[in-house]
Amino acid sequence: MVWIEIIKTIFAAIAAAAAGYGAHLALRNWRLGVENTRIANTNAENAARWKRAELASSYLAPLFTDDELIFALRCIDWGTGQIPIPERHLPMFGGAGPTIEHDRALLARAMIPQLQPDVRSSHQGMLYRLALDALFTRLEWIGYRVSSGLIHIEDVPDLDYWMEALAAWRYAPPGVDSADVFLPFLRATGYEQTLRLIRAFGYETAPKAPGKPAPDPAGAVAGEAAAPRSA
Repeated sequence: MVWIEIIKTIFAAIAAAAAGYGAHLALRNWRLGVENTRIANTNAENAARWKRAELASSYLAPLFTDDELIFALRCIDWGTGQIPIPERHLPMFGGAGPTIEHDRALLARAMIPQLQPDVRSSHQGMLYRLALDALFTRLEWIGYRVSSGLIHIEDVPDLDYWMEALAAWRYAPPGVDSADVFLPFLRATGYEQTLRLIRAFGYETAPKAPGKPAPDPAGAVAGEAAAPRSA
């Protein structure tokens, strides 16, 4: 009888050890499963982020390869200087060119929502209006992709500089508030996604209250040309 009890005790100990080892294996497998899930989720997030980065790059590329859009960006980025005329608009100038002398006052006039007679009769004025409208159309297209979640705002950080410039143009001519060059045109012509992009980067787009003009950006010098960013 003693041997029987001893054998039972041994088998019980073996069973307990087996159960403990089984629990250890189960816990280890569970931890491995959790880690594998974490790794899989991380890989999926990285793949999605990479895909968005590729999409964002493809959406931004025309801004720096299309000569009309490059012209528009230079007009925003510069306060003065010679700017090459986009090839597709050269016929408008009848062989003159191939550059214009940047005129920030005329650009501001070209951005008045209702087309002004002096702009209509000016090749350079119409070039400003056409090129900037093409730029806003491209930004609108990008804005739709951000709004739909196809890409995120952090995927297009390079737009921050340009959104700030549209919200408050440092080269606004005398008598024109920096916020009144581009924003009224964008509001009047229904570029809602572009306005949303500007707000997404933290800049104001609403009309200012009467009697409370917003100051021009610090350090802006009238007529001073900034270093080109669109080339």
